[in-house]
Amino acid sequence: MLIEAKKEACVNEIAVIAAALSIQDPRERPYDKTDQASKAHVLFAHPESDFLTYLNIWNRLSWIAGKSAFAGQTEKILPRTFSFLQKND
Repeated sequence: MLIEAKKEACVNEIAVIAAALSIQDPRERPYDKTDQASKAHVLFAHPESDFLTYLNIWNRLSWIAGKSAFAGQTEKILPRTFSFLQKND
């Protein structure tokens, strides 16, 4: 997959998707927070592809982490914004 991505000049995007395939599915919803998770998912959902949804999630995470306005607040913002990514036990 990554070799072909290099030929197509999309290594960054494919690396994100490949990494996402190795973790718990972020579309899974905690039983006690189904409505909240569904609302959060809508913000990132891509109408044509679950893989592009992964990219949307990653791009938002990267944007938040890279904004100097959020410096020192990342640990507070990420769990609130991406609570649906937390591990479901």
